[in-house]
Amino acid sequence: MALRRRHLDIDNNIIHIKKTLTKDLDAKTILGNKTKTYAGDREIPMSEFVKRIFRQNTNFDFLFLQPNGKYITPSTINSHIKRIAKDAGIQEYIYTIKRKDKKTGKIKTIQSKSSKVHTHMLRHSYATRRIEGGMTAPVLQKLLGHSSVEITINKYFSAFNKFKQTEVDKANEYLIANNLI
Repeated sequence: MALRRRHLDIDNNIIHIKKTLTKDLDAKTILGNKTKTYAGDREIPMSEFVKRIFRQNTNFDFLFLQPNGKYITPSTINSHIKRIAKDAGIQEYIYTIKRKDKKTGKIKTIQSKSSKVHTHMLRHSYATRRIEGGMTAPVLQKLLGHSSVEITINKYFSAFNKFKQTEVDKANEYLIANNLI
């Protein structure tokens, strides 16, 4: 959310993650002077698709800034994603609220719809798709900004475990092809 144009190295296809948004003592969103953790300061390879978008849109300093100069906060992005997901019927749930009617004093039941979708799910989807594509845990650790590979493995254990037999089969095929067994 604190990405600036100067953090984009389009010539070398790299996005530099250097800072994060945080809150000041008055709970106002401000630009921090670093990432949340030391491992959060990282470089992410930029795809050709993303590079084309940034080349077409050069009129910005901050990528996530409102026209009034205020930062677009994660909660604002989450609200928009929830609304889009709700409209699409994605992970929608119905919840019931009981309220006392101010005029009559009677308890009335209100049903409403919402979505459980949030931006952090996109991070998990990204990680899971990368694992499915064969990305190793150490590489994924660096891209996600985890401080240790153990965090990555523990967080995405089920995704890595799903491909355990495939990886064992690949190793066995290599051993057989090279007359090592």
